[in-house]
Amino acid sequence: MLRKRVELRRIDQSAAHDFVDTHEDGAADYMPMLEALAEDKARNNLILGTVAREAWAGHLCLVLTGRVGHCELLAQRLSARGLPAAALTSQMSREERKALLDKARAGRMSVLVATSLADEGLDLPRLSRVFLAYPSRARGRAVQRLGRLLRPHPEKKSAVLFDFVDGQVPLLRRHHAERRQQYAQVLGTAQVAAAAPRRVAKG
Repeated sequence: MLRKRVELRRIDQSAAHDFVDTHEDGAADYMPMLEALAEDKARNNLILGTVAREAWAGHLCLVLTGRVGHCELLAQRLSARGLPAAALTSQMSREERKALLDKARAGRMSVLVATSLADEGLDLPRLSRVFLAYPSRARGRAVQRLGRLLRPHPEKKSAVLFDFVDGQVPLLRRHHAERRQQYAQVLGTAQVAAAAPRRVAKG
């Protein structure tokens, strides 16, 4: 049975180097930066490699991003690697969404790539890996994601949250700091402090 513990893995990389001066109140820069992150080839390859490694190891993976196009791209690329993967977005019907979740619960789906739709009412006790593939500081959602990983399931032996951090952009570093504060509310400050960054350079 899974212990009441989630491992945090921070993965640093160097995309979005052209947006180091972006501020949250400067929407003219902020939205293009988010678009650039979703389209960055090296960043996406890093996400895909990390997710595929965990999925091939037998874990049910949930990849969270903020754009439908990014969901579809990642799901297609993972499927091309031979993994049972699918996008889960608001553009799907309720019946389609239910069918995907039923496959995941039955062990016939390895990866779901989802927009914020997955933050509402997701019921997947088998879920053991969550990947934050898109910048976010939404208050309370980090706690919800950790809560999903903490749900017990007979086949779940470990739970890990992967946080991809674009640390060279001050705004996104601050967003990550806010997420860490939310993690600490659930896991305790000692465990959050122990999550050492894993730095991956672009290229």
